[in-house]
Amino acid sequence: MTSPATPGSPLVSADWLLEHLGEAGLVVLDASITRGEDEHGRTVFSDGEQTYLAGHLPGAVFADLFSVWSDPDGEFGFTRPTPAQVEAAARAAGIGPDSTVVVYDQLSGAYAARLWLVLRSYGFADVRLLDGGYAAWLAAGGQVETGPGPEPTPGAGFTAVDAGIFADLDEVREVALGAGSDVRLVCALRRPEFLGDEARERSGHIPGSVNLPYPDVLDEDGTLSPARTRALAAGLGIDAGTPVVAYCGGGVNAAGLALAFVEAGLPLPRVYDASLNEWRARTELPMEIGEGSHAGRETLVVFDIDGTLLHSDGQHNAIITEVLARRGLDATIKAFGTYTHYTDSCVINEVHEATVGTPASAELLGQLDVEYREALEAHVAQHPIVEVPGARRVVEELAALPGVHMAFATGSLRGMAELKLGLVGVDAAEVVLSTASEHYSREEIVRAAIAGVVQRIGHDRLDLVILGDGAWDERTAAELGIPFVGLATGSHTFGAQAVRVLDDYTDLAGTDLVGLARPCPGCL
Repeated sequence: MTSPATPGSPLVSADWLLEHLGEAGLVVLDASITRGEDEHGRTVFSDGEQTYLAGHLPGAVFADLFSVWSDPDGEFGFTRPTPAQVEAAARAAGIGPDSTVVVYDQLSGAYAARLWLVLRSYGFADVRLLDGGYAAWLAAGGQVETGPGPEPTPGAGFTAVDAGIFADLDEVREVALGAGSDVRLVCALRRPEFLGDEARERSGHIPGSVNLPYPDVLDEDGTLSPARTRALAAGLGIDAGTPVVAYCGGGVNAAGLALAFVEAGLPLPRVYDASLNEWRARTELPMEIGEGSHAGRETLVVFDIDGTLLHSDGQHNAIITEVLARRGLDATIKAFGTYTHYTDSCVINEVHEATVGTPASAELLGQLDVEYREALEAHVAQHPIVEVPGARRVVEELAALPGVHMAFATGSLRGMAELKLGLVGVDAAEVVLSTASEHYSREEIVRAAIAGVVQRIGHDRLDLVILGDGAWDERTAAELGIPFVGLATGSHTFGAQAVRVLDDYTDLAGTDLVGLARPCPGCL
C-alpha cells in the first residue's frame, strides 16, 4: 500500500485511516492500557485487553504492552523487549518488513508512542501513530468493534536493530552527574511530579533536568501541537542541534514527547528506557526536588531600538543635531560613529566639553531628554517612522513564549526610547528598558538591562542573545560574550561575531532567536 501522510511525519490522521483501513499491508495495533484506582484511591494501570474488548477499531490487533511488547522478565515495567520477543510479537500481529503499522491507544497517546518507539528501535521503518487516538477516530465518525479481533496472518519478522534510540542508566548517570556534557535531560512528567510535590519516597527529578510535560504538547482535542512543542522546547534552549535524553516514570510519557519532537521537526530524542523506575531504585543516586540546581534555564533577548526595531537612525540623529543647535551646541563636530560611546549622553557630554569646556550637567541631560522627545513627537506626526518589517510580530511571539524574557537597551535618552517602543506596540512601563539617560556606554546600558531582568524574575539562569544594527552593538556583544544577531538596515558590514545577519524579520520566528541564545556567565 502507499505509505501514509507527510514524509517524515510519525502521524496519520483519523480521516486518512478511515480511507485506508482494511487495505493490504496495513496493520493497526491497539496499545491501550486499563486505568483504575487501588484501595487508597491512587491511579493504577493494568493490561488493557478488557478496554480493547469493550471497543476497538475494526480489524485492530491488541498489543499487550505489559507482557508482549515489553520485557516481562525485566526488573522494571515497560522496558524494551528482547529481539526474540519482538520477532515473535511482530509475527503474531501480522507485521512484516514492508507493513505500514498504525498504533493508537484510548488514553493520551503516550502508550501508543511507546510501542511506536519500540518498533522503530527494531528497524520497522513505516510505523505511525493515529493522531488523537481512539477519540479522534470516534470524532471522525469511525466505527468500532467489540470482542476479540480477527486472527492475523503471521508476518515475516524484522531485519534490523537500532539500539541507539534508547539510553541506559550508565549514560544518564554520566549526563546528570558527570562534567561537561552537552546533552539535555528532559523530564516529560507533569510539573508537580517534576517538582517533587507528590507524597512518595525519592520524589522529584534527576539532577540537571528541565521539565517539558508530555501533556503540554497536546491540543485540547488530544492531537499533537508541533507549534507548541517547538515553542516549549525553544523556551528551554532546545533546538535542532541540542542532543536530548527524555525520561519520565517508566519511559512512556517520554516516548510520547520523543514522537512529538519528531512531528515538530526536531531530532528524535533518546529515551531513558527504565526512567525513574530504575533511577529511584538505585538509592545511591541523587534526586532533586523543586526547580533543582540546573533546571529551568530561561532565555533573555536584548533588543537595540534604532535600526533594529525601527528605521529611525536618520531621524534620531537629525533631531539631536537640531535640538542641540538651538542651544548653540554643534553635534556635527565629528561623525556620530566616532564619539567615544555612540550614546546620546556621550554625544551631549563631548559636544558640551568641546563648546563650553565643561561636562554636561545632569540638569541639562534631563532638559534635553524632554526636548528630544517633544521634537520626535512633532516629527512623527508629520513623518511616521517605519517599522523594520516583522519587528512587531517577533516581539509579540517572544512575549507569548514561556520562559522567554525581553529587554531593550538603547543609546537613546529615555523619553525618545519610550516613544519609539510604543511605535512597535511595546509599553515601556511594562518592560525592562535601559537607556543613555542612566548610563554612558553601550556596555553599561546592556549590563543594566540584563540586571533589570534578573531582578524582575528572581534568578540568573538565563541564556542570552542580543540584536542590533551597528558596529557599537556588535562590539558590545563581543565584549560581553553574547551571541549577536545583526540587522542589516544601515551601512555597517557585520563580522564574525554575528551568528546571523538579517535584512529584516520577515523570515524569522521568535523561537529562532531562543535557539541562538547561549549562557553568558560574565554578564550575570
